[in-house]
Amino acid sequence: MTLTGGDAQVGAEQSEVRGTTERERLERLLDLTTALSSAPTAEAIASLATRLSAQALGASSSVLWTNDDAGDLRLLAAHGVSEEALAPLRYFARDIDVPGEEVLPLVSEGKTLGVISFEAGDPRGFSSEERTFLTAVATRCADALARARLYEEARRAERRLTSVLEKLPVGVTVVRSDGSMIFGNDALTRIWGVDMRGLNVEERSKALRKYHPDGRRVVSDEWPSMRALKGEITERMEMRVDRRDGTMCWVQASAAPIRSEEGVVEAAVASIVDITAEKQARAAADEASQAKDDFLAMLGHELRNPLAPILTALHLMRLRGEGAYARERAVIARQVNHLARLVDDLLDVSRATRGALRLECTPMEVAPVVADAVETAGPLIEERRHRLEVTVPRTGLLVNADAVRLAQVVGNLLSNAAKYTPPGGRIRVSAVADGDHVVVEVADDGAGIPQELLPRVFDAFTQGRQGLDRKQGGLGLGLAIARQLIVGHGGTIDARSAGAGRGTTMVVRLPRVRQPSAADSSTDDLARDGRAGSGRRVLVVDDNPDAAELLEDALACAGHEVRTAPDGPSALQLVKSFAPDIAFLDIGLPVMDGYELAGLLRRLPGLQGVPLVAVTGYAQDDDRQRALDSGFTEHLAKPLDPERVLECIERLRPAGGRGHVRKTAPAAKPRRLRKDVG
Repeated sequence: MTLTGGDAQVGAEQSEVRGTTERERLERLLDLTTALSSAPTAEAIASLATRLSAQALGASSSVLWTNDDAGDLRLLAAHGVSEEALAPLRYFARDIDVPGEEVLPLVSEGKTLGVISFEAGDPRGFSSEERTFLTAVATRCADALARARLYEEARRAERRLTSVLEKLPVGVTVVRSDGSMIFGNDALTRIWGVDMRGLNVEERSKALRKYHPDGRRVVSDEWPSMRALKGEITERMEMRVDRRDGTMCWVQASAAPIRSEEGVVEAAVASIVDITAEKQARAAADEASQAKDDFLAMLGHELRNPLAPILTALHLMRLRGEGAYARERAVIARQVNHLARLVDDLLDVSRATRGALRLECTPMEVAPVVADAVETAGPLIEERRHRLEVTVPRTGLLVNADAVRLAQVVGNLLSNAAKYTPPGGRIRVSAVADGDHVVVEVADDGAGIPQELLPRVFDAFTQGRQGLDRKQGGLGLGLAIARQLIVGHGGTIDARSAGAGRGTTMVVRLPRVRQPSAADSSTDDLARDGRAGSGRRVLVVDDNPDAAELLEDALACAGHEVRTAPDGPSALQLVKSFAPDIAFLDIGLPVMDGYELAGLLRRLPGLQGVPLVAVTGYAQDDDRQRALDSGFTEHLAKPLDPERVLECIERLRPAGGRGHVRKTAPAAKPRRLRKDVG
């Protein structure tokens, strides 16, 4: 089949070329190879291959087809073929032979990419040397086509990647080793508020002002992409950015180096995430959390104020031995103490969520801690007629703990066991050494915990189902606080239950201290068993007349000389004739607050060394610290327990003071308790 349209001049030129020597053909093959190596596309390669190979051979025509995805042949380029003759040559099915005197497949690495055909244009046809040349041409052409396909696939992949990066909500930039920008997507421009593409390093640095969260300026060498060009990886570096238009945003930047096969850093890629909304939400949440903490502190203060005189009045009635209405007083005392515990729980959970629970840990045995917890929960256990078994060795279970807080945990666990166990149930407390840990268990045979509630039992405000009468009461905070306290001690706490109605076991694990305790476990507790010292001169300043008068009566019954004042100016006038040994100052005073009054008292002659005790319903850790920083010696939270006030007076007595021991009646113990502590 003849492919050409025919032309006498072309034929003459071809005949002249057909006389080329082997050396000339090799030179033309080299020229063809060089030309093919620089051709970027398959179309350009096919055009060069058909034209140059036909000219090198003096062939009348050359046509190249390439395989499509289905394996069929489609025309890619032709030389020496008229437009009319091309029409039937544009497509051939895979099983149809293409026309041509010499047809060669284009094969690269075992894969057929297409075919190329030649027409000699004269009866002589192609010699064997020319056919060898054509085979070499086909090989070079196939390799070039394979390279072009790889190049095109890479370009398509690059376009797809670029399209994806452009659509990302995250800013992405790629910079060369000299700092110039290769790529930056639209999101980057939106975040910065300025198009950085085309700007050099210095111009980009001037376009934006970047700051660390602490306010320090971010210099260019600290920018993540610049650090990546030095081989560093930066993850989620947070910065504040002042834009050119005067607006501000917060970003989180990450960057990594791009290395060559030899490991040389050639570029860096960085991602920029706008976290302004997140920062604003976090700030709003912090503000809301602070407002909640302030509210809880205020609530605690307001609730503690009326509780204080109630407790003091009950204490006075007990000291005076008044027998009337003993049952009613016991009910009031129990309920007031319960309310005080609820207030403490609210404040503790607030501290826990802020990570502000303060622990003062010292090495101690577990036994006295458990004994204190049993004494705290004893009235509830007795009221519900439970049988309590305590098995805790006196020594050998040394832990580094805050005695008050650890007793609070065990007390909470005991109170929970008492509340959720039907009357007449059994509660068991035990402690054993387990390798490097001390394990304390509180087990009961009560209501148990449903399996679906077990994973959430230590979450704040989580409680099992209660009836409308809410006999168990509480806020669902005890276990949440217990977990935070135990975690603060470096331990763990777990709840185990076989299900509803099958009892509960709470397991506390604490790191064990193997050194012997320096504390003398046989020493009597001064607050519980006795109090040394003679009467003191005590100043009480409180604008609540009920609280002040009742506390005055309670301290007078203990042998102290007491004077009261309703506000700061009255107190300053009073100390001109009454020199106190210790002063209890309410912080929330009218006219001048307790902090101001304390400062004025400290400046008066003879009062510089007098212990000053801050009395307040604000019982957060920062409230206590503020009191100590303001010159107070001690901080007591309302409602004031008269026993604690008396203990404070004795504890703050100057060393070497004379006095006597005043024994107090022991606290009532629960009936039907079998205790084996030690």
